[in-house]
Amino acid sequence: MASPDDVRTVALGLPEVDEKPHFGMPAFRVADKGFASVTKDHRRLFLHLDVADIEAELVHGDCQRLTRGATLIGLDADLMALDAERLQRLLLAAWRHRAPKKVLGRYES
Repeated sequence: MASPDDVRTVALGLPEVDEKPHFGMPAFRVADKGFASVTKDHRRLFLHLDVADIEAELVHGDCQRLTRGATLIGLDADLMALDAERLQRLLLAAWRHRAPKKVLGRYES
């Protein structure tokens, strides 16, 4: 089971990440683009992911699609259901999804 502190530790361990609250929620950004946030009640993790990553996670049954209006933007995951490995994998996928190409190039070549 993951905690908001686990999210913070993993997210801030990724390159060029800053923590900046978003609507009162702990949120993490790369190049000023949000990729993850923890809800105010610390029970859910919102992740910006591509469609393939979203669909792959839905089979676990502990998360749902995250939308803005009718637009799919990511995944809404139950933080308590995430083990350390899955948390790290999801945060890295969200970071990769939102990081600009120049940032990715500096760290993934």
